[in-house]
Amino acid sequence: MNFESLKIDLNNLQDEIHNNARTKGFWSMERTVPHTAMLIVSELAGGVEGDRNGELDRHLPQYDRLTIKLADAVIRILDMAKGFGLPVIDAIIDKHDFNIGREYMHGKKY
Repeated sequence: MNFESLKIDLNNLQDEIHNNARTKGFWSMERTVPHTAMLIVSELAGGVEGDRNGELDRHLPQYDRLTIKLADAVIRILDMAKGFGLPVIDAIIDKHDFNIGREYMHGKKY
């Protein structure tokens, strides 16, 4: 499948996300890969906790907390990738193409 137009859209979204993060001061201090990665983990953990408690998001109550925290994790991943010069959008597309040819459950139990 040709993902070129999607890739352009995702790159534009990534630029917008990263520019907003810079404008809001999230890159004004020194960033490290471990620190930035743990921010992503904390979003995921918050989503699990929200799901366990059946919570709606407090800022966007039309969504459950898990949905918003997954969105926050994707936003942080795209921001991190742009900030550290990692070609994550290309990697997502290439990894998806690779996964299409893999066996059922990738040969694993779960």
